[in-house]
Amino acid sequence: MYNNFLTTKEVSMILQIPIAYVRKLIREFKLGAYKMGKEYRISDSDLEEYLASVRYGKQE
Repeated sequence: MYNNFLTTKEVSMILQIPIAYVRKLIREFKLGAYKMGKEYRISDSDLEEYLASVRYGKQE
């Protein structure tokens, strides 16, 4: 029922992009996130959905 949540820092490490760019993706509604206090949390499913949307090449 509940997803695992990642911080913006964890997502930036996974995608190998700056934290500022992760926040930009969230602000532009390209990456789904939840705001908990002052921090964003990204669910595993939102990250997978984002990766699927930017995939290049053969779709299976």
